[in-house]
Amino acid sequence: MKTIKLIKLMIKNFKGINTEENKKKSISKFHYLKPKI
Repeated sequence: MKTIKLIKLMIKNFKGINTEENKKKSISKFHYLKPKI
């Protein structure tokens, strides 16, 4: 039971890290696309 919980937690954390990376990428893309003032 404990190992299953741990694996689920790791997957959740990995997904969180993934979304954070994607956010950073999309933000940098947005900055690149934004006209420079």
